[in-house]
Amino acid sequence: MEQAIMIHELKQLIWLDTPKGLARALLVIDYGVESDLYWVCLGQDKEIWTWENKDVRVTDNQTIGRVARKPSIDELMREKNEGSR
Repeated sequence: MEQAIMIHELKQLIWLDTPKGLARALLVIDYGVESDLYWVCLGQDKEIWTWENKDVRVTDNQTIGRVARKPSIDELMREKNEGSR
C-alpha cells in the first residue's frame, strides 16, 4: 500500500539549530511512519537545506516560555556515573 507524502508549509516563524547554524524552517516533509520528518530550512547565509528531524533542534523562545533547561548537579553526576560503567 502506497502512502501519501505530506508537505506542510509553516506559517509560524520557527528557528532551528541545524548542522549549518541557525535557520528558519519553511516546510516539513512527512514521508510516513517509517521515516524521519524532513525540515526544509532557509539559513542565515540564504542557502536552503533539508535536514532530518534527528539533525535539528528548536531554538529557545522566551516569549512563549521555551528555554533550555540546564541539567541539575544530580542529573550530571548520574550521567557521569552511568557512562563509567
